[in-house]
Amino acid sequence: MYGVHIISTSGWRNDSAVARISYCEIRQAGQAFQMGRYPIHYHLIGAVHKSYVLGNAIHHTYNRAVTTHGVHFLKVQKNVAYWNKGHAYFIEDGIETNNLYEDNLAINTISSESLLTTDQTPACFWITNPNNIWRRNRCGGSDRYGFWFDLREHPTGASATTSVCPRGERLGVFEDNEAHSTGRYALRVFDTHIPRQYPCRGKASGWDPHTKYDVNPPITANYRNFFGWKNIRNSVIAEHIGAVTFTNMVGADNMRACIEISVGNEAPPRSWYVSDAWCIGQTEYSIDDSLYQSRRVMGLITPKRDWFLAENIRFFNYTGSMTAIEHCSHCEYNPDTDSGGRVVYVRDLSFDDATVEHRLRYNIPYRGIFVDEDGTLSGTGTKSSLTFDYPHLMDDEDCNLSKELHDGLVCNENVNYKRILVYDYRPGEFGGMDLRVLRVDDLSQTDFSAVPLENYSKVQFRHYRNPFDHWVFVARTGKNYKVHWANGLDFDHMRFTRADTMIPAETYMDPALELPIMLIHNHSEFRETWRVNANGQSMGNDTSLAGAAALRQCAIDSIDDEDKHCKFGNWTHDVENQLWYAVIDGQEFGNQNLDVDSVRCDLNCPKTAGKGEIEDTVYWSRPEDWLNRTILAEGDEVTIERKYRVVFDVCESEKLHDLTIIGELRFCQSTDTDDICSGAQANL
Repeated sequence: MYGVHIISTSGWRNDSAVARISYCEIRQAGQAFQMGRYPIHYHLIGAVHKSYVLGNAIHHTYNRAVTTHGVHFLKVQKNVAYWNKGHAYFIEDGIETNNLYEDNLAINTISSESLLTTDQTPACFWITNPNNIWRRNRCGGSDRYGFWFDLREHPTGASATTSVCPRGERLGVFEDNEAHSTGRYALRVFDTHIPRQYPCRGKASGWDPHTKYDVNPPITANYRNFFGWKNIRNSVIAEHIGAVTFTNMVGADNMRACIEISVGNEAPPRSWYVSDAWCIGQTEYSIDDSLYQSRRVMGLITPKRDWFLAENIRFFNYTGSMTAIEHCSHCEYNPDTDSGGRVVYVRDLSFDDATVEHRLRYNIPYRGIFVDEDGTLSGTGTKSSLTFDYPHLMDDEDCNLSKELHDGLVCNENVNYKRILVYDYRPGEFGGMDLRVLRVDDLSQTDFSAVPLENYSKVQFRHYRNPFDHWVFVARTGKNYKVHWANGLDFDHMRFTRADTMIPAETYMDPALELPIMLIHNHSEFRETWRVNANGQSMGNDTSLAGAAALRQCAIDSIDDEDKHCKFGNWTHDVENQLWYAVIDGQEFGNQNLDVDSVRCDLNCPKTAGKGEIEDTVYWSRPEDWLNRTILAEGDEVTIERKYRVVFDVCESEKLHDLTIIGELRFCQSTDTDDICSGAQANL
């Protein structure tokens, strides 16, 4: 494990060292456990316009193959790296730019325990700065990755500086590359690539997704013409990305997915997408069919963020447990799950009906919205929508249940779904509790006690993430939904957020579909009034509106009449029936936040027993002094009237049916002494 190494260096002087290495066989080279001792190593020179590595065979090495460290404009072409330990073609610090990697081959890149931690999960091509050129390279077998864009916030090592930010750098060229037979991913963009005009400045300012990136305009990075097959997981995976696109990608016989976009949404809507792809679940050349079925192989896995677009993708050979599209990447894992309900836009999709048995599947938490612009996913027509089949969305005249093919509801162009996020609760007892959602078609209904539980949708509490500790449900515009929590607990504070899903509405949906959603909460205990804040503006109760139906009609009229005032956050309260109603949707663009505080009493607080109203202190042991009886018996119904302070002066009471306290009941303290009684117990 101690072989020859070739190094070219001169100490940061552009073109001060020239090394042209061509058509050599280099074997058993490199030195394990020795940093900087690689078979071929260009080290901290700067620009090397006159140097190249051409047509070499580098095999059975102990420490990588070709390392580019602190150099620019190096040409690495037509080389073969075989059976090398650690990353084969290695860009070291993250400051290196404008280097050309073209027509190279890496075969059987294996893990090394003697180098960096990342060499334990090696890549044929390990890339720390995207502003280079990769063209027609091939990876044939790797313990972990084919092409790994491992972009750090700043360069490391000898090139460390905060003035360079690889995660914000533009992509040079990445085209016509291939990788197969890797232990994980053929192409991995991890964990961040958000290319922009000023790489080290902030990404955005403001809230409007169309304009907030104007302060630092995104630069499109196009990974194109890539083929990945027979990988243990994916052909392609990307995590936090900006205006990054994947075009003309092909994947086959991958045992998790063809293409997976995990996060995204760091650029204007629909500027990050997958286009012109072919996804083949399983070919005749694949290994044992049972392995693919047990892994539930997928074609495209969509992100856990809004605004993603998938277009012109062809799906073949997804049978049995496999599916062409799955919603919500990695949402099944608790450490990094999302609230769900994210919107995906699709168009010009194609499915081979003979070999694709399931077009769509919803991942945990089983909430998602697909907007099908041309009907090629739904088969229903243009501007159709798809979502999971929760009870509060069923029995809709504009939707059909397509469980086998689409795993839920398929709806026509008359339907517009929104994502409703509920969080920031008080008291803390709400944590872990299920939210129940019921569609209410008749706003005159005030008694819900006879509604079967199965008519409600159960929305599970989610601890992780965006935000922490929340519930999310999907709601159709123009409908009314009653919400309450599993044990009838009333909230003191709650935030309801309606996420904006159309971009903008008039482009992809009829504006008439931006009808209000009415939220109804049936509180268990008395509430005199509510304090409601909509996007920073206090919203008063409009007493001129006679009930919920009038409020809803006013909100509908407000869509076309600017003089109408019923917008997001307007509310009314039915005190008698303990029902609170609020408009939580309308035509306002962007995410809309409704902060709600329930007020137990404001001006008309019920009287409570005060010290001046207690007329006498009596003892539990002498019921004749405060009740019209001389003894207490098991099963009695007992009331302590307002004028009495009853001191519990016995060790244990009879087992009562119920006890009503209007006055006072005191445990432990004796009136004759200040002794503390121990072990007193009242039984009900």
